[in-house]
Amino acid sequence: MLALENNKKLRIAEAEKIAAHHERRAASTSYLPRIDANALYMHNSHKTVLLDSDSRRVLENIGSSLGEEIKEIATIFPAIQQLAQSGFVTSLDRLGSSISNALTLDTRNILAGTISAIQPIYAGGKISAYNRLTVIAEKISHYNYEAAKQDILLTTEEAYWQVVSLSYKEQLATSYLKLTQSFLDDAKKIERQGMATKAELLSINVKVNEAGMAHLEVKNGLALARILLNHICGLPLDSTVVLYDETEFTVEPAVTIRNATIENRPELYALESVRDATYQQTRIVRSDFLPTIVLTGGYAISNPSITDGFRRKFEGTWNIGVVLKIPVWNWGEGYDKIKASKARSTIAIYTLDNVHQEMQMQLQQQLKKVSETNGRLALAESNIKMAEENLRNTNLSFNEGMATVQEVMEAQTAWIKAHSSLIDAKIDIMLSQARLRRATGTLE
Repeated sequence: MLALENNKKLRIAEAEKIAAHHERRAASTSYLPRIDANALYMHNSHKTVLLDSDSRRVLENIGSSLGEEIKEIATIFPAIQQLAQSGFVTSLDRLGSSISNALTLDTRNILAGTISAIQPIYAGGKISAYNRLTVIAEKISHYNYEAAKQDILLTTEEAYWQVVSLSYKEQLATSYLKLTQSFLDDAKKIERQGMATKAELLSINVKVNEAGMAHLEVKNGLALARILLNHICGLPLDSTVVLYDETEFTVEPAVTIRNATIENRPELYALESVRDATYQQTRIVRSDFLPTIVLTGGYAISNPSITDGFRRKFEGTWNIGVVLKIPVWNWGEGYDKIKASKARSTIAIYTLDNVHQEMQMQLQQQLKKVSETNGRLALAESNIKMAEENLRNTNLSFNEGMATVQEVMEAQTAWIKAHSSLIDAKIDIMLSQARLRRATGTLE
């Protein structure tokens, strides 16, 4: 249907369905491990030196310092004079320098990379509650879409039958205008024969003008009704579409739905789902104050190596662990948040009960409306016969001089009212059935 294909509100509801579907799929991934990869490059202006300058100076000159000490001792013990003159002192200086250099780390350019994985083991029930919540949200979006669809269908039905009603009323107004104009012509002939007064002609002229004004109002109303229907159906506003029921309109008495119920109303399912969603939200709130256990693992690689004296090479290491978080004290925050969430569940329950009763009342009203429209249709059909017979007899009496101008105009007014009431009764039949199907959630 054009209205369903082009309605923007329905397109929004459909997009919300798609969003809820993908959110539900995204939530299901919470059971799976999270794997992340990181890379790092950093340039530092200086090397990392583990010794201060004084300690490095002492270490680099340890052989020379020791040589001086040996020379002083050699004055007392000449036997060790040869040791002071050997290459031992120089070798010791080189050893000290090499140790000092080894404790100076070249960290000016750092390259590093990590791959880490986190697997939830227990999260206080938050993951399962969140997954159920997204499933419920997807259901709610589906029910909202169905409710919006039925609202659009009902709006389209109302706009459609409004056009049909005004189309037939325009035809009726045209016939009434011709009827009054014909009566005016007849009255003018009679007035020339002295059988009607000028006052009576003026009264008929007023009636003709009223009929012309009524015809204009109905015509303008029909144009506006077509614009509204075009808007609902997404058609150009100035287009004129001849509806099927404008040319052939037959109505049967409305049939009351047996065992009518509101159990198919999508709004009811949506509110039930909202109630269920509040239960899951309470579980999520409670999980924030329960222990959580997470398994972690990863692999890290770096240059310089952190496992081989910061040598300039790539080398990695792996790790695995378990993280346990236990909330200890929160000054009653958890208690209050859980109570607040439960209160929202209570609100959802009462809202559901209240809407359920309102829907039941709406259904009963529509059932009575159907019965009422059937009675109105029967009365309108009966009135049509009497009004047409009355108009025919009054015209005959007027032509024979036995009825007044006022009586003819009253008969014409009764005629057009009877025909207008019949149109209204037929339209009410169609609308009452559409509204009854909407009240039962079966409008398609």
